[in-house]
Formats: sequence, C-alpha cells, structure tokens
Amino acid sequence: MKPYLLVTHGTLLRNMLAYLRKEPLEKVWCEAYKPTALSLVMAEEAEFEIKYWNDTIHDKE
Repeated sequence: MKPYLLVTHGTLLRNMLAYLRKEPLEKVWCEAYKPTALSLVMAEEAEFEIKYWNDTIHDKE
C-alpha cells in the first residue's frame, strides 16, 4: 500500500471520509475536524485503509 499526502480543507476531508467509510453524505457534518489535524490513508488499487484520522498529537501546547 502507498501513502498519499493531501493538503486540503475540512469539506473535502469530510467527503473523503464518508466515501472511505461508505457512509451517506448527510453524515459528513457529524464529525468535528481540528485545525492542523493529520490523517493517513493507505491505498492500493481500490483498497483503502484509514491508519489515523483527525489526529492532533503533534499540536501539543
């Protein structure tokens, strides 16, 4: 599986998460996204694995 870097805003992330989880788009606003959060999705062919999503461990104050 290959990692891909995607730098974007919350709306695209919400839609991508709904697609990967096979959830209806109506649920995309149910999850809060934190600024500077990191997500890692591994991909191979049409297979996707969410390693972590909306992670802010790097943003300790």
